[in-house]
Amino acid sequence: MVNADTNEDLFQIEEGMVIDINTLPTIHLDIRTNTTAGVESVRLSLTSAQSTERTESLVPYALYQDLPIGDYKGNDFVVGSYAVKAVPYSKNSLKGVMGSSLTVGFELIDPILSIVQKNGNTMRISPNPAKIYSFHFKTRNFRLPRRQAGLLFFRRSALKFIVVATAMPKNFALLAEKIDCPYSSEF
Repeated sequence: MVNADTNEDLFQIEEGMVIDINTLPTIHLDIRTNTTAGVESVRLSLTSAQSTERTESLVPYALYQDLPIGDYKGNDFVVGSYAVKAVPYSKNSLKGVMGSSLTVGFELIDPILSIVQKNGNTMRISPNPAKIYSFHFKTRNFRLPRRQAGLLFFRRSALKFIVVATAMPKNFALLAEKIDCPYSSEF
């Protein structure tokens, strides 16, 4: 796993690994495949929470590309289960002898709060239970973070936000006051 913002290696992904996204420096990540001698190209695929495929013929073999070489483009990963598969070939452009494929499964989790499943107008969140708060604002000139520890924000209209929280942090009242929040109601 590579930090695509800094191009630094984070760790080697191992089968069954569970990774807390709150421990990562970023969610803008890339996956690099390390190979043995004699490999000239690799077919990489990622399936499950996000899916993509890529053929790489230049080292390092990166799932989301690295151009110039070593400058990882990456992608913003989301919470969910993943399987990454690499198939090596002895010549460029997936030509020559195909080697043995390797598939590694891993999971990205957010134990603070995450949407586990969204289906139409319903969603299941984890951990459960959580509280839902509705906030109405006096002005349109406000911004809430997309994510804050323990909170998920959803815009319902220009002047209303829905906040889903496992527990309202003590500083949330200050945050609401800064953005001119006249009242809140739990429902």
